[in-house]
Amino acid sequence: MAGLASFTQVLIDTREAELPVVASQLAAAGVPVFPCVPGAKRPLTEHGFHDASTDPVQVERWWGRWPEANIGVPTGQVSGLVVVDVDVHSETDGYRWFGRANRAGLTIGWDVLVSTPSGGMHAYYPVASGTEQQRSWQAAIAGIDFRGDGGYIIVPPSVVQYEDSAVAYRLARIAGAPPRPVDASGLREFLDPRPSPAFRRTTRGPGREADVSRLASWVAARG
Repeated sequence: MAGLASFTQVLIDTREAELPVVASQLAAAGVPVFPCVPGAKRPLTEHGFHDASTDPVQVERWWGRWPEANIGVPTGQVSGLVVVDVDVHSETDGYRWFGRANRAGLTIGWDVLVSTPSGGMHAYYPVASGTEQQRSWQAAIAGIDFRGDGGYIIVPPSVVQYEDSAVAYRLARIAGAPPRPVDASGLREFLDPRPSPAFRRTTRGPGREADVSRLASWVAARG
């Protein structure tokens, strides 16, 4: 496992390079990669991110066959990096929620920020130490996803093709301080709180009707 530092250095060193060169450089640095559909995010290989490799022969074969293939990198323990994926669309502004989480101390510590073709952002963090996995999750209400174990990310200089234009992923900012792991579970709870087990027990099953009846009686007595 190469880790985030190796990944970041390759992005810095290959800002003007073509896709096959970047894929080869990432693999040489120990970052596993796999090819995705040119202009899109779908994997080209049968097993998707599970096929990711650092083998230079395999990587050269892939991008020799598909020279315009986008570059996918699996997230989590296998690569040593995780990503907070900030999205924007008509219903949700992920930047606003990311800012709130940052003020709460939950998204500080990123190493690089990458602008995405849709106008969003990827914030890269080192994987947390230890053996506990950080599984991928979505907080759709906040427009933020977490890419950890069981996920993958598309990296620069990959391109997404829209109806009238092609837009690339681009390295937007490099941190001026050492990166720190993100508290993925704490961030998820902040963005999309789950009811406590005790609350769930009181709002389902036979007891719920009794609770509703008591509430109705309480309201009627004060009506």
